[in-house]
Amino acid sequence: MLNLIRFNPQAVTDAVNQAEQFLLLQQDTDGCWRDYQLEPGSSEAWTTAAVLYSLTASQSSSIPVPMENAAIQALLDLQRPTGWGYNRHTATDGDSTAWACRALASLQALPGAFLAAILQNYIHENGSTRTFILQERFGSWADHHADVQPMIGMALLKCYASAASKQTSTLTSLIFRMRNHCILSAGNELWTAFWWNSDAYAIAINLEFLQTSGGIPEAIRQNAILWLMQTNSPQSAFEAAQLLKIALFCGVDPDTTGNL
Repeated sequence: MLNLIRFNPQAVTDAVNQAEQFLLLQQDTDGCWRDYQLEPGSSEAWTTAAVLYSLTASQSSSIPVPMENAAIQALLDLQRPTGWGYNRHTATDGDSTAWACRALASLQALPGAFLAAILQNYIHENGSTRTFILQERFGSWADHHADVQPMIGMALLKCYASAASKQTSTLTSLIFRMRNHCILSAGNELWTAFWWNSDAYAIAINLEFLQTSGGIPEAIRQNAILWLMQTNSPQSAFEAAQLLKIALFCGVDPDTTGNL
């Protein structure tokens, strides 16, 4: 994989373009990207926000403006007072809300301060988070989860970037507390995923949040490298992508891990 990047960058560019075209073809007429078929139905806001952000995050985005606007409108239509949910029939949750806020703040579709206020529904005073608001209804689903908190943190960083200057001190304090909680919760064994089968996602997204909020502490970077060297080969393309992200955030040559 690394050799492909080093010696055939055009192949990487072509692969990215093909992935973008695939995603563009999957958008529904109402602007949503839908996926999964679970008991509550297919995902709407969560996947729409994730795909929209992925397609527009780079400066060379090729998404047509009408499709971008349709996705933004779909998210606005799906919004509720406490944020966004897996789909229109489910309760709002911190992960879906974070993805929606990240996308909308990045595109300046809603004010950053407004979106940050929505995200605060899912953040505790000590910087930990909750995935669902009502503990008595959702049980452990409403707990703090290491694969959700960093997503909320990165959404806040986007809100920080687009918020009015008078709001920045509040957001900075919030991000500082979340970053500290993220570092403390890593311990010696890094982070454990709750919503995904592989811890690779939780580790990758926490490293991304730390990197974007001030840098990855050296002790955590070394622990992540050790984890990467000891982990099994990826069982899916999704897991392989997370392992590659971990390697890149840690500054490790993926070829040296024996797993990529």
